Amino acid sequence: MEALRKAMEKKDGELNEVLASANLSPNVVGKLNRNMEDILEVKNQTIRDVQQELERITQLHNDAVRSYEAKLSEYGIPIEELGFVPRLEPLPRKIGVN
Repeated sequence: MEALRKAMEKKDGELNEVLASANLSPNVVGKLNRNMEDILEVKNQTIRDVQQELERITQLHNDAVRSYEAKLSEYGIPIEELGFVPRLEPLPRKIGVN
């Protein structure tokens, strides 16, 4: 996501150069900028929604792992008998979205 943010900043700079060299009226440039801002806000909201969903799913996963480990312990079954080592996942790092 960080790479996408940097790519977006680069494209934004390129777009501004194109708009400046196109000699468009300020009204047209203003409309284009508002449209771009609207599109970016929709995409940023989508990113925030996906980040929240990933955090929720990660928390559910970690809760399930803890529950399974507690049940195994309750019945005296060593975790090694599972054939794999369950692991807790760190909560995802949030990327700043304007």
